[in-house]
Amino acid sequence: ENKKKSVELSNDTSRASLLYFKSRGGSMDKMIEQVNNVMSLWVDVNRQIPLTNNAIMPLTKVWSGIIQEQIESYNKDILQKQKDFKTRSFWDDQITFQEALNHINDAEKFLSNEINVLNNKTQVCQIFDFPQLMKLSNDAINDMKNNLNDIKSFWNIYNNLQTFINQSKKIKWNEINSDMLDEEAKNQVKNLKNCNKNIKWCKAYKLADKISKDFLNTIPLILLLSSKAMRERHWN
Repeated sequence: ENKKKSVELSNDTSRASLLYFKSRGGSMDKMIEQVNNVMSLWVDVNRQIPLTNNAIMPLTKVWSGIIQEQIESYNKDILQKQKDFKTRSFWDDQITFQEALNHINDAEKFLSNEINVLNNKTQVCQIFDFPQLMKLSNDAINDMKNNLNDIKSFWNIYNNLQTFINQSKKIKWNEINSDMLDEEAKNQVKNLKNCNKNIKWCKAYKLADKISKDFLNTIPLILLLSSKAMRERHWN
């Protein structure tokens, strides 16, 4: 109905403009005739709409039922994929940073394909006037997409933590800056704490959280052992 009003307004505006230019001496007869023909065709189209609706109504009902069944089956499939998504390898604590990135890349390709399928099915549902059937699948795919972004961010933080600890292990006793070491260790714990709560259930996060806190807890001991007050006898 909105489209109909828009077309009719456009036709009326064009015709009024041409009539105005004609009144000012312009040669507009041919263009006015063309607009009149368009308006006449538009009237015929609107007369045909009820007849066409009645003719395709039975077929539309049949296909509506078929499409609804297909979407219900698709929703179940997507919900299962959402469940399986939580078992992917990048949630585990037994893989390296590079392995995690590879698995995340695979998941990004998977989601890209699923989003394309979702968009196609959403268009079909809009045609048959039941877009609400896609809500379950849309929410599930958005959840997987958000989880993927969050776990990708986590692995970058985890990698930075591992790099920091490895570099810290190479610092010589007489080169330790206690304040800087303590501050950076606290930043690592804070960065992990700021990860989205939706990923904190996984083994990878729990291990990283333990490693960061264990290292932070060893710093007071490191500071004591690197103190200038330490003597040779203290090591015996």
